[in-house]
Amino acid sequence: MKKLLIMFCALFLLLTNVAIAEPGENSNADLIPKMTASDAPSGKVTSSSDTWSAAQNYYAFDDINKDEANSPWIANSLPAWLAYEFQAPTVVNTYSITGQMFSNMTSSDNIMRRHPKDWTFEGYDESTGKWVTLDTQSNVTSWTIGQKKEFAFSNLKAYKNYRIYITAIIGPNTTTGVYWTGIGELEMMNKKAANENNAILLTATPGNKVVTLNWTNVGISKSYVVKRSTKPGGPYTTLVSDAAAVSYTDNDVVNGTEYYYVVTATDTDSTSNEVSAIPFGTDSNGGRALLTVYILGGQIKEYDLSISEVNAFIEWYDTKDSGVGPAKYKFVKTWNPGPFKSRSEYVIFDKILTFDVDEYDVK
Repeated sequence: MKKLLIMFCALFLLLTNVAIAEPGENSNADLIPKMTASDAPSGKVTSSSDTWSAAQNYYAFDDINKDEANSPWIANSLPAWLAYEFQAPTVVNTYSITGQMFSNMTSSDNIMRRHPKDWTFEGYDESTGKWVTLDTQSNVTSWTIGQKKEFAFSNLKAYKNYRIYITAIIGPNTTTGVYWTGIGELEMMNKKAANENNAILLTATPGNKVVTLNWTNVGISKSYVVKRSTKPGGPYTTLVSDAAAVSYTDNDVVNGTEYYYVVTATDTDSTSNEVSAIPFGTDSNGGRALLTVYILGGQIKEYDLSISEVNAFIEWYDTKDSGVGPAKYKFVKTWNPGPFKSRSEYVIFDKILTFDVDEYDVK
């Protein structure tokens, strides 16, 4: 009886072609099971939106990609995101996107125009409560019917949650003007890279007006290039092009501003993971600034803010100027509270002509 049971289990695994991978193991197979619902058989699928019942988010993980109905995930606005939560932290360093299938699809069809063009692939850092950009793609327009594109990146950290965050598609619907986006299938893998043994693991430690970087030595590289950006995924500015040590101290930073860093080896193709840090602390001079916002129609708004509050406003403005983020910014009015529990004032991005920042010291 015992022998028959063993033979039955072996036959079952062979026929069902099950690929089993531990969270930290290298695997060329898709780490996400064939989903039959947003939370079955395991893990959880979430998204920014589902357009209709025939294009639900888990359809991008159901191993079916045959037609517009009951096959892809479709969202009807941008930015759009699609996420999967593993049962345990899992290392992902490769993902693939399969374009939406459609029986009549040609390069000029509206279905083809739904394909993602610009996006980031991100992992959720539970310690900071923020999404970390692991891979950035832009101007990807060479899609064909049902094509599968694979993207690899350097990542040694295990996250429970991963998502694709789409900010642009090939084009809007030519009839309705609606920016729909669709994905036939999304896979996530942990593939062993050719340079895995020489991967650079980068960490960042913020302080008062300083960010300290440390990374692993790949052994065969004599020097490293350290790059920084104020936006995830770049574009990056080179801070140093020939760092001989495996650490770097960035003193040219402003408290309250988030910075993103990557390190590359000068004589190999090794690239680190991207890390971010927000320097913190109180300026010794108690620095503040008067923010003056000029609004369409001649209205002028003035706000007396800390430097970190000014930096937060500028970061919102720059992010929205790139087409991402909320359309309005909230200022909490701490002056003249009157009988109210709280008072807030909002400025609308499209109404801002320009703004001035006048810094001063508080003695």
